[in-house]
Amino acid sequence: MHEKRVEQWVRKLSSVPDPQLVEALAAEVLAERPIELLAELLATLGRRGREERVRLVYCAVVRIGLAADSIPEGVRQEVYSVLAARGEAALVRYLLPLPALRSPRGGDQAPDPLLEDMPLGAKKWKARLHNREMLLRLARDGDPRVVSILLDNPLVTEDDVVSWSARRPTTVELLLLVARHRRWSLSMRIQEAVARNPYAPLHVAAAYLPLLTDRVLYSIRSGSAVHRVIRESAEELLALRGRTLCAELPMRLEDGAKEEA
Repeated sequence: MHEKRVEQWVRKLSSVPDPQLVEALAAEVLAERPIELLAELLATLGRRGREERVRLVYCAVVRIGLAADSIPEGVRQEVYSVLAARGEAALVRYLLPLPALRSPRGGDQAPDPLLEDMPLGAKKWKARLHNREMLLRLARDGDPRVVSILLDNPLVTEDDVVSWSARRPTTVELLLLVARHRRWSLSMRIQEAVARNPYAPLHVAAAYLPLLTDRVLYSIRSGSAVHRVIRESAEELLALRGRTLCAELPMRLEDGAKEEA
């Protein structure tokens, strides 16, 4: 019923090259009504999220969706219910906040003697400088008010952010900063690191599953380090893609052949 309108939105959004403008237009998408139309829009973005241009749009919608006050709670619940009834809840799990499988405990990480007594203002100042050793120490320190500055430092690399996103233990605040960052949230390596991290809130980890390859989803589905919700979401997405357990066999055989070679 809403296919034509949905396709118009997808074409419009995916033709915009500027991530900032895409995000502004994506906010319009999230104001769409009726609920059934919005649900179909979000489901379509999730199903087509691995297409290069649609991927940018999906990530913009996720960044907005992860902001607590961006979408009314009632709308989130209604959209989720519509898609859950269709067996497509895994496409929009980022709409409903859920806690992480694990939480960091006090004393998990020894304090850095150089940073322990450093004022917050000094840490923020150093986060803008070009001393990589200091940047990495500040990242390990993990203060989200400092990490938010580090993420914009031109010396910080994708490898750095992958490492921070995969770190265990870590904090919800740090992972949310990465997930809502306009640049780093587009990296597939970072998306996978967040999705696999048991310290990530479940809705944040689940947000990236529709963007991951079949091979990664099979791995997540079979793993034990992530929450049951993430494993089940991976399985639901594989089913939506028409993948079955049988489809996994050729990949395992291929991997075995490579190892023998």
